[in-house]
Amino acid sequence: GAEVTGLTTITGVLDANDTTQSSSSSTGAAKFAGGVGVAKNLYVGGGAEVTGLTTITGVLDANDTTQSSSTTTGAATFAGGVGIAKNLFVGGGAEVTGLTTITGVLDANDTTQSSSSSTGAATFAGGVGVAKNLFVGGGAEVTGVTTITGTLDANGDLDVDGHTELDF
Repeated sequence: GAEVTGLTTITGVLDANDTTQSSSSSTGAAKFAGGVGVAKNLYVGGGAEVTGLTTITGVLDANDTTQSSSTTTGAATFAGGVGIAKNLFVGGGAEVTGLTTITGVLDANDTTQSSSSSTGAATFAGGVGVAKNLFVGGGAEVTGVTTITGTLDANGDLDVDGHTELDF
């Protein structure tokens, strides 16, 4: 092959006809020991593997519409964690597995009225622990045995239907 040293300018199209597949930075039809600057769009017809820190200063637009059904499917998958400095908008549903901690305010804007333990704006298959006060703006319907270990302070009328037993 020919070796070219010094600044070389090519004013036409550079066509590399070698079809050697790249599997690292030192293999393939074209290899560059230094960085590569691309002033206009870059089109990659196959996959692209990027190692090291990758910074995108513009918009990252993934046009693949593959639906996600697990951590390894979908238009974008991440083997490690994902940090998001600003808002996250999810247009469809979001399934979260594992322990989820929310340190800010959780605001559910769905106004679906609850009529059972499986309906409403938020449903929970397991128990719910509340460390501080619980405010219910509408009525509360409780089925099953309810145990109150502290003081029950009823500031309104108390309407009891059924057998009532008061122990003193």
